[in-house]
Amino acid sequence: MNKKLIINSASIISSRAIYGLNWYNISPIFILIMNALSLSLDKIGLLPTAFLFGAAMFNIPSGIIAYKIGAKRTAMIGMYILSIFTILSGLAQNFYTLLIFRFIVGVGAGLYFAPIIKLLRIIFSRERQGLALGLYSAAFNLGAGIGIASWYVVASYTGWRSSLIIAGILGILITLENHLILPNDNPNKIGNVLSIFKNKNVLGIGLGCAGFWGSYFTTSQFYDTYIIKALNIDSSYSGIISSAILIAGVIGGPILGSFSDLFKKRRTFLIILTMLMAIDIATIPFSNYFLAILNSIFIGFISAGVFSIMYAVPSLDNSISNELIPLALGIVNTLQIALGSTIPYIFAFIAHSSSFTYSWFMLSIYSVITLPILKIVNIK
Repeated sequence: MNKKLIINSASIISSRAIYGLNWYNISPIFILIMNALSLSLDKIGLLPTAFLFGAAMFNIPSGIIAYKIGAKRTAMIGMYILSIFTILSGLAQNFYTLLIFRFIVGVGAGLYFAPIIKLLRIIFSRERQGLALGLYSAAFNLGAGIGIASWYVVASYTGWRSSLIIAGILGILITLENHLILPNDNPNKIGNVLSIFKNKNVLGIGLGCAGFWGSYFTTSQFYDTYIIKALNIDSSYSGIISSAILIAGVIGGPILGSFSDLFKKRRTFLIILTMLMAIDIATIPFSNYFLAILNSIFIGFISAGVFSIMYAVPSLDNSISNELIPLALGIVNTLQIALGSTIPYIFAFIAHSSSFTYSWFMLSIYSVITLPILKIVNIK
């Protein structure tokens, strides 16, 4: 890889890391928000759900917009929206305003995610798409892991409002850097985009991995709250433990992505990894302090492999052109978020009305319930 490609890759990876930070930095401060705004656990569960609705609604439009004005421009607009409304989230004076702002943060996330991957497909060869998406997933996990591990500490010193403002400012700064460094891609006239909506690999990976996606997102959002409430672990340590879900993915993404490049059989690999994660989630209610750490690391390592393979599938489909990659990935993400967006609320509701044990069992079952749909995916 030449110097220019290394610089472009580093720019994308840095942006993806800050993007991940602004996805997850709110989850470790849920308890601070609950106390400040007098909220119950089931109500706080609406915040990640609102975020996901915003992201789901704009994943497919982001692909069409990227086709019209260019992937870079679309992704940068998304990051600006995400960053600005993260700042405004810190200024929200009541729960309903915060809920609306988190929804718009999700809109920004939806506009950013798929378009930026088009640039990765150009930078990396077909034979290294697993590695490329592994690094992409690892960058997200790194940023999100830092958010979960440290944002409670940041909020303890600055206040939860200021902590969100700081995160938003970081997002604006990295987006300005992306504008200067990343090359512009050429917009296109809208062509035959309907074929993407009928593509079996796109539909199969989107629907087949929806159970995994919803379970992973819910686990990463609520693991911190769970180990505080159920295991009575101090908040200063809980963030470190729960962040291992994301940090372990920094290693798992490139390793398992490269493994899938080497051995192919990506569909089988996806099924095995998802089933392993489901089994691990089912054991969470029986964890002690030590097992809580191991569960966090294992889930993070495995899930990063799933993400790297899952997002590589459209890039490996020769019938999908570079220009339509953002739309293909937007469809994948929309299907997964649409099916999984209510899972955080259902998880929180069951935990509030019954117990965390039943919540984890529900999540374990949901992880694998959509796997049979992967049968229609045909990719090497």
